[in-house]
Amino acid sequence: MYWIKKYDSYHNGYNMTEGGESNKGEANGRALLKQWQVEEIRLAYANHIPFREVYEKYKEIISKRGLQHVWHYDNWKNVMPEVYTEENMNWHKTNAKSHDDGNTHLGLNNKARACSDEEVDLMRKLYSEGMNFKKIAEQLHRSPPVVRKYCLNQQCSNPSKMYAQRVKNVETNLIFDSLTQAAKWANISRYCLTKRLNTKISAGIVPSTNEPAHWISL
Repeated sequence: MYWIKKYDSYHNGYNMTEGGESNKGEANGRALLKQWQVEEIRLAYANHIPFREVYEKYKEIISKRGLQHVWHYDNWKNVMPEVYTEENMNWHKTNAKSHDDGNTHLGLNNKARACSDEEVDLMRKLYSEGMNFKKIAEQLHRSPPVVRKYCLNQQCSNPSKMYAQRVKNVETNLIFDSLTQAAKWANISRYCLTKRLNTKISAGIVPSTNEPAHWISL
């Protein structure tokens, strides 16, 4: 009880009641965030969008400390744990603070978008001339692990094409690593999203606004 009152954990969303029952997601009825909002936050994390930009969107819903617990995977552990890769965690530890000049709209400062073939060629050219991964990353506004992956993988012009199809939601600029992930976010079947990909026909909705969602492949 003392610690709950001291840190105001009841109002910050860490405990269900002032007696200390644990907060276990949306089902408890007192969660400050809905699951789709947590999914959007985790997608922002995976897309290398800085914490401060995400907080600007959610500051009217949850305290900064409360959002930090979601951001750092201290709670909602059943929601998208796969985004906490070593690459993503390293990016947020070392690169996030360097993007102070980015647009504050969620998604527009996304550095995890797929690399173009031209970018890959330039990365490899600079690498062959002796420039290290960190310097290349700074010059091209990419994370060092991404540069390293592209420079060392000579099997195809764009290594990301070797994996699951990545898609982008036009309304939010959020990038999804797979059609399945995107379909779940938009509350639509994967089949329907695939059929409407790269067309003017909407597929599902944007959870935060309920507007029709449109998609392009990467």
